[in-house]
This record gives sequence, structure tokens and C-alpha cells, in this order.
Amino acid sequence: MLRPLVIALHGAVVNAASWIPVEQALGDSVEFIAPDLPGHGTQRDRPFTIDAARTLVDDILTNQPTHRRIVMIGDSLGGYLAVLIAAQASTRVHAVVAGGTTFDVRGFGGVLLTCTDLLSRGLERCIGPEASAAAFERMLHYMTDTVTAEAIQACGLRFAARTESIAELRQVDIQRAVRAYTGYLYLVNGSLDIPIVWHTKTFARMAPRGSAFIIPGAWHGCAVSRPREFADIVRTAIATT
Repeated sequence: MLRPLVIALHGAVVNAASWIPVEQALGDSVEFIAPDLPGHGTQRDRPFTIDAARTLVDDILTNQPTHRRIVMIGDSLGGYLAVLIAAQASTRVHAVVAGGTTFDVRGFGGVLLTCTDLLSRGLERCIGPEASAAAFERMLHYMTDTVTAEAIQACGLRFAARTESIAELRQVDIQRAVRAYTGYLYLVNGSLDIPIVWHTKTFARMAPRGSAFIIPGAWHGCAVSRPREFADIVRTAIATT
């Protein structure tokens, strides 16, 4: 019997290794594909664009049997991509589980993220790239287990991808994509991920088949910091009929 396929898209700066705990939690019940997005990990020698990410995922979808159950999952940047790509391939994607995605990056939201990015880059210039990378790596060790944090570091971090992804996301209408996707959409946020968490239920109501999940005590990047809870939601998405 053909197992369901889970396609996992990671967040900005990090890489596919961030999905190790979720893949382990799901076990052998699924086939798990977690590619490095353009501009990240093994693909960090090229800039990130949404079109390049879409091409990468489309190639994976094209090679799957038409009757296979496919669930796309993503966190932060990966969550936005999962929704955007699934909205154009609704008949192929049974469900989407998207973390940290309920924030419209256009308008004021985009200005806020751009200002945050400028502050981060200013701090990086002040303390130097090595100190900045060390601080991010310490945050990874705080968020997840040592094995996963070290795997993410080994696959390579690319901070320029954060700036590129914000610029790309400012050009898209995520709310339109949420409304357009006709499969099952599970929107997941940490309760401490302010202001993104404030819009969880609003976005879920926009979707034809939307559901909202808030993980208590979690911050942004809940798939990394709370992989078992995230994996439980993925199981629900796979089983939904």
C-alpha cells in the first residue's frame, strides 16, 4: 500500500535539517521529503525566490501518482510557501499544515518585518558576522535538541535569505491564497508568537476548510520547538476525509 507523502518546507535562514524531529515523530507511516529551499542549506549559493521554490515543489508533485495522498507542511517561510503552492495545486494536495503563517506581509506587516530585518542586519554589522552566527546558533540550541541544532548548523545557515524572503513575500497576497485553497488547511501558531497568533482564527475562517491550532507556550518556529505537537496535527491532516 502506498504511504501518504509529506512534503516539508523549512523556514528562512535554516534548512531541511530543521524537520528531523517531526520526521522522527511521524515514523514510517509516511514518506517524508524535506528539500533545502533555494537560497538555503545545500542550495545557499543561489538567491531565494518564490518562483524557484515553486518549481522545486512542482517537480516533486509531478513525480507522484495521481491517487497518492499528499500533505504539505511548512513553518514560517515554509508555511507561506505551502499555502501559496497548494492554492495552485489544490487537486494534488490533500491538506496543508502551516505554522507561523497568519500574518499578511503586505502593507504595515511588511513594513514591520522589513524594519525588524534592518535592525537585525545593523546588529550583525555592529557585532560582526561570527558573533551574530553564534547568537543564532545559541538560539537554535535553546529551541530544539542538540542533535537537530547541530544538524541545522552543519547544513549551513544563510542570513541573507531572511531579507530575500521578506522582499518576496511582500509581493504576494497570502489571504487570497488561503481563500483559494480548497483542501484542508491547518493553521498552527505558538501562543507567544505575537502578533502572528492574533490572526490564527481569522485566517482559518477565510479558508474553505480551515482549522486553527494554538500551541500553548510556544514561540515562532513551533515545528522546531514543539515537533511532537506539530506532528500530531500532521497526523490529523493525513487522516482527515
